[in-house]
Amino acid sequence: MNSDWLESFLIFSDTLNFTRAAERLHISQPALHVKITKLSEFIGKPLYQKSGRNLQLTAEGLQLQAFARDQSEQTNNMLKKLRSGTNSEEVCLSAGEGTFLYLLGKSVPVFKKRSSAKLRARTGNQSKVISDVLSGTAHIGITPMETSHESLISSPYTRVGQIVVMPTTHPLASKRKLKIEYLQGQSLIVPPEDKPHRILINRLLMSAQIDWQVAVEVNGWELMLHFAKQGMGLAIVNEYCKVPKGLTARALPEFPSIQFQLIKRRFGSTRPAIAELEEILFSHKESWKNEHRQR
Repeated sequence: MNSDWLESFLIFSDTLNFTRAAERLHISQPALHVKITKLSEFIGKPLYQKSGRNLQLTAEGLQLQAFARDQSEQTNNMLKKLRSGTNSEEVCLSAGEGTFLYLLGKSVPVFKKRSSAKLRARTGNQSKVISDVLSGTAHIGITPMETSHESLISSPYTRVGQIVVMPTTHPLASKRKLKIEYLQGQSLIVPPEDKPHRILINRLLMSAQIDWQVAVEVNGWELMLHFAKQGMGLAIVNEYCKVPKGLTARALPEFPSIQFQLIKRRFGSTRPAIAELEEILFSHKESWKNEHRQR
């Protein structure tokens, strides 16, 4: 396979725009088109297709994009090592902001201390994390996931329940566990309507015929907890959240727990640093529970 075609395809696949990709490569748009066409003919499969006014990669294009990124990383790492004599290897981990803050608090410092490779973190929602791993942008992802993907290897990481957080002076704080019916008439701090957590809250409370009001609409666990501390309402959050002083957390068993998965690309890079990060992540996957036993 022509390495020049592969490098050009990688730039194109990141932009999905021939004009911008050609500018980055400092070649003409027709010249880039010829390279992508030749690569497609060599593979024997179309690598991209039109979707309305935009372009999108085919399944084969996505696989080739990740392969090309692996090849580019290995080449760049080797050249830097030969020139400088130092390890410039980089490992990328993709996860949600809350996952980095609360689930991976132990793992990241351990990897930093133990490995000579640099760790690059990318944050995003579930679809972004999956996209990062599929494209080869990230080597490992941690995200809530209940279904499998044919191009990914997913391994159960940890399961996280739901809690209700409220001021310690709130009447419900005296109960050890909460039933969903206790939320009747309460004001809740919730994410915007298009967010998965809000959709879950709406569905479960509607199914239980619970009437409730929106106290504050805000995105992010930290802000939800902040407004709860100000007494503006109750917040239903993942149990991995660190509850600030002055607030009480109570389990909400009738809300489903969330299964987090560690995902990596099938047939992806198996460099030692990636395996090392994976081992560290798994060895500390339940550490967040130990930090919350005092709750």
